[in-house]
Order: sequence, then structure tokens, then C-alpha cells
Amino acid sequence: MKAPDFITIKKNTPIRGKNFFDIAEENPCNGCSAPCCHILLIPHPTPTTFMDLDYIRYMLEFPSVEMILNSDGQWQVFIEQTCRLLDQKTNLCAVHNTSRKPKTCAFFNPHRCWYKQSFHKTENPQDLIRIDIEALEAILLQVQFDENGNIIEIPKWESIKELVEKNKSQLISKQKQVESQNSEG
Repeated sequence: MKAPDFITIKKNTPIRGKNFFDIAEENPCNGCSAPCCHILLIPHPTPTTFMDLDYIRYMLEFPSVEMILNSDGQWQVFIEQTCRLLDQKTNLCAVHNTSRKPKTCAFFNPHRCWYKQSFHKTENPQDLIRIDIEALEAILLQVQFDENGNIIEIPKWESIKELVEKNKSQLISKQKQVESQNSEG
């Protein structure tokens, strides 16, 4: 009997991958830092007016709040706080497999975990921009409005990413200067 021919789905996959049952036995959450239990993301409408941006600026004055802008132009409120249901010692859900577990979590597909792809081992994912108050204020210098307060010009995503990275580098440099001056004095 002739061996079946195989179609390679992804070019960069190992010569011999895992079969269906190998993957079915794995827990994709093992070894994960549980960013889904440490980050609260709330969808936020794309700003179109001065007041929309002013509200985002207001939210960013709260220390635990940032905004996320993804490469598709979608905005989200980003709050870094740990879920009360997470057991901090084991990094596992304390109510897993009980009726107390939120359905949002129970029906979450860990095999397609966006959190793990975006936040597991990186603070700066490639397709997301984390925006704090300083970064937003740098962006606001580039936004143009009409006489009614509607946004008529805003930098493209790539430009915003560069602006935020440049702003972050400048802040780090200033912090190092202050630390250096404090240690000398």
C-alpha cells in the first residue's frame, strides 16, 4: 500500500508535528502567565470628535487605565488588575469547573487565545499600541478638528506607533537623567 501524500499547510512548521489527539490532550493554558486574568479590555468606540478624545484623556488620568489601539483601528480601554477569582499562588482560576465561573471564561477558546499571543511574554505586541496619558497628549498635537469639533485629520496607525515609541524613549531618557542627578546630589 502506497503511503498517503501530505499537503503542507504552513511552510515554517516542523517536519513532524503533533496529531489531533496529542493536541486534544494538551492544556493550552499550562505555563501561561494568565494575561486574560490580569487584564481587563473593554471595547471603546473609535473617537470622532474633540469630546471623544477629551473623554479618553479623562480616563487616562486614572493610574490603572491605558488605551489600546490595534492595527485595525479599534480602540479598547486597558485596565491592568487581577481578577478576584484567580488564585495568585497557582495562577489558576479558583472557581474553574464550578457554576461560579463566568460564562465569558467558560466559553473562551484557549486554543485561539488572543491574550496569550499578545501579552504572554511581551509588553509591546506588534499589532497593538498601548497609550497612556503622555502618549495620548503627543498624539493630540497631531489631530486636527473642524469648527464643530469633529476630527478631520488624525495620524495613521503606523505614525501613532512611531510617535508613542518616540515619546516613551524620551520619557525613559528623562527618568534616567533625573535618577542620575539624584544619585549625584
